[in-house]
Amino acid sequence: MKSKVHIGFFLLFVIVSCSNNSLEEEKLKLEQEKLKLEREKLGIEKNKVQTQQNNSVSSNNVISSGEKKAKITGGKVHIREDHSTTAGSLGLIKSGEIVSVLDQYTPEGNHGEAILRMPVKFYYENTDIVAFTLIKGKAVQIVAEYNDYYRISFVDEKSRKTAYANINPNDLELISGELWYYISTSSGKKGWVFGKYIQVI
Repeated sequence: MKSKVHIGFFLLFVIVSCSNNSLEEEKLKLEQEKLKLEREKLGIEKNKVQTQQNNSVSSNNVISSGEKKAKITGGKVHIREDHSTTAGSLGLIKSGEIVSVLDQYTPEGNHGEAILRMPVKFYYENTDIVAFTLIKGKAVQIVAEYNDYYRISFVDEKSRKTAYANINPNDLELISGELWYYISTSSGKKGWVFGKYIQVI
């Protein structure tokens, strides 16, 4: 009788143990499934963020397959870091070069900028020493405005020294509110070009 009871308890123990093992296995499987779903969720969120970033970059810096082309119309045109004649130059573009237009901008605060309509000699401040001569079409800064002339300045890119000139208002073309284009050259260089020197084709 005792043997039967012992056997009964033993079988019950085995059944309970098996049940517990089954429950543990099921629990482990559920945990694994939960982790898998979490990883998939994180992957989806990561891809979503990456897509948004790519779209942002694309909208700001890259033109779609229907990008505009343009031709440089001025000789040795500066491609600049920003849409201003005071911005640093990234290099020069030859007349006739075809570029891609990525963006455009019309500034509101460039009232002190102008284009020379004739060659002008510039002098170091308070001297009669000629620093350099700028050709027609160069962009300059208006320092002061008087009754019958403008005081203008230009920073020499090699020496980084500033020189000045006095000029008749009729010999200057004010460029306040003029369009600038953000372009990419055939070599991949990107920067801003003043709209006067570029023609969209």
